[in-house]
This record gives sequence, structure tokens and C-alpha cells, in this order.
Amino acid sequence: MDNVLLGQCIALLSDIHSNYHALHACVEDAKAQGADCFVFLGDYITGLADPIKTMDLVYQLQEQYSTAFVRGNRERSMLEHHTGVSVLKPGSYTGSYLFTYQQLREKDLAFFSALNIATTVQVGGIDLAIAHATMENDRYLFEKEDDRIGDVFDTMSTPYLLTGHAHEQYCCTRGNKTIINPGSVGLPHGNDWRAQYTLLRLENGQLSWDFRRVTYDMEATIHAQFQSGLAECGKYWAICDLYSAIEGKEYTKDLLIKLYRRAADSADAFYDEALWHQYAVELNLGFTAQDALNRFYETR
Repeated sequence: MDNVLLGQCIALLSDIHSNYHALHACVEDAKAQGADCFVFLGDYITGLADPIKTMDLVYQLQEQYSTAFVRGNRERSMLEHHTGVSVLKPGSYTGSYLFTYQQLREKDLAFFSALNIATTVQVGGIDLAIAHATMENDRYLFEKEDDRIGDVFDTMSTPYLLTGHAHEQYCCTRGNKTIINPGSVGLPHGNDWRAQYTLLRLENGQLSWDFRRVTYDMEATIHAQFQSGLAECGKYWAICDLYSAIEGKEYTKDLLIKLYRRAADSADAFYDEALWHQYAVELNLGFTAQDALNRFYETR
């Protein structure tokens, strides 16, 4: 057993994606609900504009509460760039990641490097597997209605798997095994902009869960995307991520699908800013803070 959580109410958070204001709101809600443990399932950073404020809040919780952590695929991307395995460049394809990497400190990279993609914790004698995706793969994407979830159940060695990556809240049980996804703090899916996390409660040796959705300061999040320089460095990917946060829609995925289709003919498609612009326009995305604010108020 890697870690024993000391508490009865666990706040389960995943896929923050540098959305500090969303994380702060979730943490305050969790505290108000009596949370005495915090478990993080990776993808702390990249996407939105506040990686340092996000990580500083994570460190604060680590000092004050019983905690457990795993690493997500976004943290792996930072480490791969840091060690020269990959190269991040300004522009829509990798500029958003580069912006984040340039903000990170040595202690952040050391923290990510020390984490595993999955581990096992125990609370009240109950074994919980925690992973960003699966115990073996930090990018294996499976959803509640996905046939591939059956493969995950087949390989589970604990009664519970707590997993993120899908940006969707769900619980699925087969036999005596249960998979719980808390959704995404920073970039939730489901046509709902509110930040998502989950509370796990231990009572009389039994585990129950409460899917939470929390409003937060979206205006500050929108302004930060432009004032920080992220929108300039990350260009259309950064714009897509912002609108994904505003509406709870998969704009980034939709645009990337278009590019993957073009990449079948030319690998340069991913670095073609004209294509990024064209597809962003097709998705009806605006390119200024005021455009984003207007969309937020229109869709509330």
C-alpha cells in the first residue's frame, strides 16, 4: 500500500488544466462540505492561464491535509520537453504547452517527476486505485458508454478505480468493482461550464459519492487567458480551450479532429496557422476577451 488517507471525506479532483479560479472554488466548496482529504488525478496544468497559482494551491493543500497525487499526460509533456524528448514551439499546435512550461519552476518539475501515473491508496480499510487514466497508460481514454471500459474492469485488482482524463462525471459498477470519474475541474464536458469534482464519504465502512458542480469567477479566467500572454503564445488552441471552459463543449477536440483529417494528406497541417484560423471561425469562436465575455453571458 503506497498511501493511507487519514479522514472520512475525500475531495477527488482531476484535470484542473491551470484553471486556478475553478480549483479555488472547488476547494472552498469541499472544505464547506467537510473534506478532510484531497486526492488529485493529474493534468494539473496546461490549457488555461494560471499554472503557478494552481500549483501553489495544490502545495498548500499538501501541507495542510492528508493527500494523494498521480501524474497526468500533460505533466508528462512538460517533463519530456524539459529532458529534450520533445520540443515545444510557439503557435497553435504546441504553444499553449510551451507557455505553461516557461512558467514552471524547478520545484514544479521535481514534483511532477516524483509522481507515478497510478498508485493505490487506502481509506478506512478500503483499497482505492487512483490513476489519471488507467493503471498502465496515462492517455487511455474510456467513457461510461465506451466498450473499452470493459477491458478496464477486467484488469482491476481493487474494488474501486478513481480515474480522470475523460472530463466527464460518472460512476459505473460491474459486479463488485466500481469506476468513479470526478469530471474535470478546469475544462468540464457536458455543456455545463461549472467546475466539476467529487466528494467521497466513508461511513460505517461503506463508501458513497457526491458529484459536485461549482460556479467560479469565469470573468477572471477569461481576462487571464489574454492578459497572461497565453492567447498570443498558444493562439487558436488557447482560444479553443477557453471556449471549452466557457460552454463545457469539446471545441479543442472538434478542431483537432478537423486537423487530423487534413494531416492525412500533409503532416504540416498541424503547423498551418491559416487552417487553425479557418477551423476556429467555422466553430464560431471569437478572438478577443470581449468576444469571450459576450459568449459567456449569452450562454448562461
